[in-house]
Amino acid sequence: MKNNILRFYVNLLITLLFIGVISCNDYVEPPTIYNPDNKFTTSPVITSILPADSAIGGVREIIINGNNFAVNGIDTNWVKIGGINAEIKSVTENEIVVYRPSSFGKGLNIIVVIPSALSVASVENYIIEEPIIEHGDFSTDSYSLFSMETDLEDNLYIGTRREIQKLSADGIFLSTIGEYPSAFAKITDLKFGPGGFLYAAISKKEIYKIDISTGVETEYIALSSTSEKIDFDSNGNLFAARRNGIYVIEPNLTITETLLYDGNTINELRVLNDYLYVALDGTLTRNKILDAQGKLGATEDILDLTSMPEFSVAQLSSFNMDEDGRIILAIKNHVTHSLFVLENNGSITPFYYADIIPMAVDQIVYGNDRFMYLNRGSLVKDSVRVSKWEWIN
Repeated sequence: MKNNILRFYVNLLITLLFIGVISCNDYVEPPTIYNPDNKFTTSPVITSILPADSAIGGVREIIINGNNFAVNGIDTNWVKIGGINAEIKSVTENEIVVYRPSSFGKGLNIIVVIPSALSVASVENYIIEEPIIEHGDFSTDSYSLFSMETDLEDNLYIGTRREIQKLSADGIFLSTIGEYPSAFAKITDLKFGPGGFLYAAISKKEIYKIDISTGVETEYIALSSTSEKIDFDSNGNLFAARRNGIYVIEPNLTITETLLYDGNTINELRVLNDYLYVALDGTLTRNKILDAQGKLGATEDILDLTSMPEFSVAQLSSFNMDEDGRIILAIKNHVTHSLFVLENNGSITPFYYADIIPMAVDQIVYGNDRFMYLNRGSLVKDSVRVSKWEWIN
């Protein structure tokens, strides 16, 4: 008991001596966090976002419009989308362009931070949508998918060797449209045309029209050589591509064999805005449709991949045009991307920023809603897929 009392007083004495020692030193204040002499820039303001409300993950850019960005052209801007730093493409005082993040989600905040400003600018509840999904289930199928087409209800028709599969807009298998005999080599292209029929090129001389309600096929025209790609103009003229040129078939079945593209393998052709566009391995060209009979004008060069070092070994497998008149290019054998945009100023930029889709795409087909479909089923034999891609900017 006496030992405990003695220990208590010894500890008390030590504590009092310690307090006496430190009280002899002058107190030094820590440095202030706030500097009253700091000069702050005007805080940023967001006035609008493009695209408004939502964007597709990884595809193209997001444009932030507003005021007080990049004050005096030297301020650093940080942009966070859903708490993740966005990579900035360009900044002006009134506009910030960022690449869309590849992650996706709802209820995301877009925040612009300028270190020299007192407050940030923000937009709440933005949506980054999932960019791409597998459409249908072809993982167990051993055959290739050679062609696609959509109807007005966004049902998807997929041509294989001797049958056409119909999928709903949700990717649900609906039916097989016909099981065609060995006379069909492979269904290399499908287009809806006059009479509501689905027209099929079959890698032979014949082109067939198919009643999608019954699956019954009828020979539409027999040509003098093989045709693999087809499309119609607004007057019902059918353009058919062959290895040695292009046919023009009028609605009365008059056939004109043009000398255009003689000796070249045509990978894709499409009628877009009264022009017939034609893709070869390394070039994209077009010919004006001059009259109601489908007469074609002189060939105009649109793109020459062979002249660009980045694309010197690449090949143009497909293309289509978006609502802004830009051409979407499916290019194989490129090192990092498979989809590109031919901008209206003639430059080529990746369609998507992040590595979010397969490297092999051999056909692009637009739906009637907000999707486009990417077929990689004849380029990659061990990974037969149709992918459904959000395409509206």
